[in-house]
Amino acid sequence: MAARPHVARRILVYWMDAVIVFIAIASIISLFGLLALKEITPGQALIAGLLQLFVYAGFPWTLRVAFDNKPAPVTLLALMTVASLAVTLGFPAGGYGAASWDILPWFMLSAVGLFLRLRVTLAVGAVSVVLFTVVMHLRTGEAWWWLLTLSTIMAVVMVGAMWLWLWLWRTIREAYESKEAKASLAVAEERLRFSRDLHDLLGRSLVLLSLRSELAAKLGSTEEMLQVHRLAGEALSQLHVTAAGLSALDLEEELAQARAALAGMGADCLVQARTAELPAASRALLAWVVREGTTNILKHSTATRCHIRLDAGRLEIRNDGVRHASQAGGSGLHGLAERISVAGGSLDAHHVGRDEFVLTATVPA
Repeated sequence: MAARPHVARRILVYWMDAVIVFIAIASIISLFGLLALKEITPGQALIAGLLQLFVYAGFPWTLRVAFDNKPAPVTLLALMTVASLAVTLGFPAGGYGAASWDILPWFMLSAVGLFLRLRVTLAVGAVSVVLFTVVMHLRTGEAWWWLLTLSTIMAVVMVGAMWLWLWLWRTIREAYESKEAKASLAVAEERLRFSRDLHDLLGRSLVLLSLRSELAAKLGSTEEMLQVHRLAGEALSQLHVTAAGLSALDLEEELAQARAALAGMGADCLVQARTAELPAASRALLAWVVREGTTNILKHSTATRCHIRLDAGRLEIRNDGVRHASQAGGSGLHGLAERISVAGGSLDAHHVGRDEFVLTATVPA
């Protein structure tokens, strides 16, 4: 109904305010009609009018309290009930509907029902219908079944209308809160994605940077220092790419860089990959796997050989020289496993034998 809940609330409340004002005006006009017919005295008309206006004026407040899920205004509801009963029972009754105050008991029942459970409201409504039927039958002599029918219809319509109003408001509010929750979840997921991308993009570069700088410090080599400078530049560029949200990777480029990086650390790397038939989304996922797998080999092993095989959407990275079990864990592999699972694939990492490690990823081909 509205873009924001406070706007919807305002529309619903003001709409009900207009309905109450209309009923109040109709009641006052009816009161003047009874006065013109001399069925009530001017003093009775004044008192009845003031009591009715008090009930009608208090109803918008109770409606706003119910809309805001605040505790029931017990004192106000009690005073409004007393006022409505005083008018209904204390003034002449020329037959059901002859007086403007005949609607007041059901008006109050709808107000009280806003704060009661369904079963309690049904019980209170049933008792009110029976009592009102008996009282009006004794006062007017009208047929009890006719009074019972009219009272039941009025009770159902008035209470049902109030509940419908309140349900509509709560539905709008819950829908908006659900939308807000989804937006917050989307922000959290984007932060997690950024964290994963930052880890995946910069992890290998920083590991290589660390190893190259350590080697340069030992050898005092100008060439190694130039390599450190190049790697630092690459890491900075990748950080810019991540910050811009453009962190898509090229699978062939990642395979080539993996071979070069592992060869540079003294490992014999064999790459056998068929990538042409893979869809773009699967290629991007496997590129991340290659990068993360290479990073883990550089960080957690002293590999002398590595075999990267890719065929029909199944990638396997196998290496030796595993120093400890940490190559199987880490936020990088966990993040990749979640991504691949969402895409309909799987990721598995486990040790083989004493010092081998196998990383396997399967994506839709």
